[in-house]
Amino acid sequence: MNIHNEYAAMHAMPLQIKTQAQLRDSLQTLLYELYRADSNAGVADSGIDREDLEQLTLGCHKKLRALQNLIACKQTRLPEEAFDAAELLEELCRACDFALSGSGRHVWFYSEAESLPVRGFPRSISNAVLNLIANACQHGTGSEVLLRLRENAAYGGGAMGGGALLEVINAGALDCAALARGAARRGSGLRAVRTAALANGGRLLFHSRAGFVHAVLHLPPTEKSAQLSPCPDFVELLCDRLSPVYIGLAGICEIRC
Repeated sequence: MNIHNEYAAMHAMPLQIKTQAQLRDSLQTLLYELYRADSNAGVADSGIDREDLEQLTLGCHKKLRALQNLIACKQTRLPEEAFDAAELLEELCRACDFALSGSGRHVWFYSEAESLPVRGFPRSISNAVLNLIANACQHGTGSEVLLRLRENAAYGGGAMGGGALLEVINAGALDCAALARGAARRGSGLRAVRTAALANGGRLLFHSRAGFVHAVLHLPPTEKSAQLSPCPDFVELLCDRLSPVYIGLAGICEIRC
């Protein structure tokens, strides 16, 4: 197998919903060969050096991230389940902080409540949050990203409460024109976030204050007596190179497994 030829063929495939299965199969086959070559003997046998290997792997991860966001942009209706937003986001932030630590960036998480039950589709919400973290890393001016979770007090009370508000905060300036372009672009991460927010019954907004950009994601409430679904933990989010965090932060984080 000539890895460069296979990569060129994969890269030439159109990024479309109708070809997603073929593209995903090609990516997985190529990544398997790249991972197998990820040893001194393997690199020598494959005819590519370490830098080539890293660049080809990065290109595959970026393509997977683009495919994942394209699919997310089409998912306007999603299954719902009750889950603990505080548990899900704490584990996701721990995994992101680990993945980004090699680049000098850090992700911090703070929740005002130990538990905040919400409803939605956890995988979709995780992908949306990963896109917001990636956006903050790419366009922010600092090395830290803060995720702050709190109860949506404006609509609190009642049998279901008011859900939760997640703020993704980074140093920088709010570029409304860039946000509008990103939200309008087919398959973009920002459009995937907006679609996921609406599909999960929530909302997305941006604002700035004192040199910081705030991306605010509303997660709708669930009945307080609802049975909560288990959330993926730190290990599940980072167990291999095709784990959600490594795909969601492709091009920003260092693969450390």
